[in-house]
Amino acid sequence: MHDRGAGAHWHRASQGPTWLAEDRRAIARLPAEGVPADFGDRSVERVTAEQLRPQLAATLAALSRQDRELLLLVAWVDLT
Repeated sequence: MHDRGAGAHWHRASQGPTWLAEDRRAIARLPAEGVPADFGDRSVERVTAEQLRPQLAATLAALSRQDRELLLLVAWVDLT
C-alpha cells in the first residue's frame, strides 16, 4: 500500500493527470454497499418497524429467558 503522507502527494502530482484517472477507476470498482438509502426508503422502513413493534414485543415476551439470552448473543455477534 502506498504511503499517503505529504511526500506521496507531491510524488502523485508529479506523475501528471494519469494518477487521477487511476484513482477514479479504483473508486469505481468499490462496491456501492455504503451508499445510504434515500429519505423515502428510510421513512418506509421506519414506519414498517414502528408498526411491527407491538408484535415483536409480544413475541420476545413469549420466549423463555434462555431463548431471549441466546437471541441477544446472536444479535450482539452480528453487530460486532
